Amino acid sequence: MRIVSNENQLRPGMLSIRRWEFPAFVIAGAVAMVMIASVLNHYGPAAVVLLLALPLVVIAGALAFGQGTSNIRALRRELTWWHALWFAMFLSALVFRIRDVTEVKTDLLDGPATFRLTMEALVVLGLLWRLLTRRPPWTRPLFRGLVGALAAYSLVCAVSALWSVYPSWTLYKAGEFLLDVALLSAILATMRSAREFKAVFDWTWTLYGLLLLFAWAGVVLWPSEALEAPSARLHGIFPIEGSNAIGTSGAILAIVALSRLLPIERHKQKRAWYFAILGYGVISMIMAQTRNALAGFVFAVLLILIFSHRTWMAALLSLGLSPVVLYTGLKGGLINYLQREQQQDTITSLTGRMDWWLYAWNQWLQHPLTGLGAYAAGRFGVLGKLGAGSASSLHSDYIEVLVGTSF
Repeated sequence: MRIVSNENQLRPGMLSIRRWEFPAFVIAGAVAMVMIASVLNHYGPAAVVLLLALPLVVIAGALAFGQGTSNIRALRRELTWWHALWFAMFLSALVFRIRDVTEVKTDLLDGPATFRLTMEALVVLGLLWRLLTRRPPWTRPLFRGLVGALAAYSLVCAVSALWSVYPSWTLYKAGEFLLDVALLSAILATMRSAREFKAVFDWTWTLYGLLLLFAWAGVVLWPSEALEAPSARLHGIFPIEGSNAIGTSGAILAIVALSRLLPIERHKQKRAWYFAILGYGVISMIMAQTRNALAGFVFAVLLILIFSHRTWMAALLSLGLSPVVLYTGLKGGLINYLQREQQQDTITSLTGRMDWWLYAWNQWLQHPLTGLGAYAAGRFGVLGKLGAGSASSLHSDYIEVLVGTSF
């Protein structure tokens, strides 16, 4: 007698499924082909690519949302005192209005300035409480190592108020910087493991990621203002955030995400979440059209691939992108993107910065030993005299420090 294997026997209902499964597949395929043909006819091949990618994006988004929710729950369990103080310092740095030097001198304490001082006062009270209760005793780390060098620099800046072009501004900004360093010292004094150090960076990246969300919300609420003409550069409306800052934040988030997708230890990460962060950062960086952020991001990608022992991937990426860059360069697309609709003379002058730096250099030559006072020199001693008093800085830390404190 022949024995029939159980694997070859049909289960009840299997035959009925096979009867309707094939026609349904054919009908679904026909409907999909009609939709693709219609989209191709009306909107072009790019829309077809987006249509085909949409299911993958939805699936990846669902996975990323789940992993992101898990990260938020983990963050809530780890919240401690320094998270609140770090958040207060972050809020104090937000910009809600732009003033020129004349407005600063005539109305020093307006609403946003009062908010800034309130946040900083909360940080001062928090640090004093931690110091009095010695949890932790953070004054010793304040004057050691790299943190000590930063603290010493803030004291030099405070001394420069004696000859500053705007002494009160120099003294306030020096104290503000020292407060930042003191908070950093207090946080570092509590660190006992690499995981705790990572928590500081994670909290910082989270705050800047949220700030980018406000910039993108501006695109929805105020599209014509958020996408600055003529090249549609993304910048923040509320709070105010320049395109350069958005590009830099996007580049940093993308670099962090890529580092965690390609770790040196090669242990598994929450890949969907970090892929989403990578895309979020790259898109923000591209929309901000910040050239130095783009260059820094490309350089960082190569370093990540090299230090994670993926040199072959760096070589393959270079070989693959070279024809693309060459083709887009010859077509003019890449060049037009990098030029941002600017004229040649504007590009060669680094968007007018060369004039600022040259004037600052001449000012420093007149005060080579002392400078014109930290923080006040650039804005009041240079930009104010050039009619650019609404600019917050000289867009060069080196020139800013040189003309401010002479070193």
